[in-house]
Amino acid sequence: MRMFRKPKPKNQESEKGPALFDAEPAGSAAPLEDFAPQPPSDPAAPAPRSGSPRPSRRGGRGRRKPQKQTQAAPHPPQVQGPQQSQAQAASRPQRQKQAPKPAGGRGEGRPQYTPFEREIRYFFRRPELLEEALTHSSFAYEKQSRTRDNEILEFLGDSVIGLITADYFYSTYEDMTEGDLSKLKSSAASTVALAEFAKQISLDKHIHLGRGEERSGGRKKPNILADVFESVIGAVYLDGGFEAARGLFLPLLESTFRQVKTAGFTVDNYKSALQEYLQKEDLPSPQYKLLSVSGPDHDKVFVVEVFSNRTPLAKAKGASRKAAEQKAAEAALKSFMGKKIKSFTAETFIVEK
Repeated sequence: MRMFRKPKPKNQESEKGPALFDAEPAGSAAPLEDFAPQPPSDPAAPAPRSGSPRPSRRGGRGRRKPQKQTQAAPHPPQVQGPQQSQAQAASRPQRQKQAPKPAGGRGEGRPQYTPFEREIRYFFRRPELLEEALTHSSFAYEKQSRTRDNEILEFLGDSVIGLITADYFYSTYEDMTEGDLSKLKSSAASTVALAEFAKQISLDKHIHLGRGEERSGGRKKPNILADVFESVIGAVYLDGGFEAARGLFLPLLESTFRQVKTAGFTVDNYKSALQEYLQKEDLPSPQYKLLSVSGPDHDKVFVVEVFSNRTPLAKAKGASRKAAEQKAAEAALKSFMGKKIKSFTAETFIVEK
């Protein structure tokens, strides 16, 4: 009977010693990995660094993707000849057009022209002069503002108006006597006449008045209107010179005195003319009596009657006692002289010779 030996498990030692062919003596053959085929070396590759080998990156990002190079926008083709400027202008960015600056000397940041400037068609280079001219003393006192009242400009404007009227009458009516020229000048520069000029340019709507003066009807008072008109003329004179002030006042003056012919008339005041007429007729001087006063404080009505030797001549009413007396004298003269009298202003008239 043939006997077989039971095989022992590999890498295990028996009781008598190590198994045959299990151990390898020192200096034996190299491991099989050393005999694996190696890839051919690249002569252009860099030499490996000395030292410990760099560990391989497992599970990394891999190779980076090459970045796309952005190409610059192509330049517009160069156009030669007369179309070159048009093509270049079309390629440039369009600029927003700025609104033109207002004329008249206003700088940037200043307000637009006031309604009163548009009314008189004069635009101030120094708007503070107009603000001062329109400021009544009652407004400046109540508001305690830095703007001065118009009293200084009123003083200056009175002289400017006097010069303009004297120059106009002297150059227009060369055949007049000095007495008639003086009457014309005084009638054109009177309080009533200047107040009428102020209303023609709507000055009464733009005056700065205090609350008390406003409640008392200051916008209708002839003395306030006349004073503010003189102030405006003075402000225009300081802002634009004599010609500017003359250009504002002269059209108003001409429209009132246009009816005066160059010869064959006399100019007079109603009250003084009535007195002269009664003296020539050997009659007593006229006397004026106030009959009544009615209405609120800001809108009073005065009724006056004129007498001569206790004989009533005429009766009239007005916004003030002086205005009522002038109208009464006018009515009395017209009753004596008829159609020969042509009214100039509320105080003056002309009589054809």
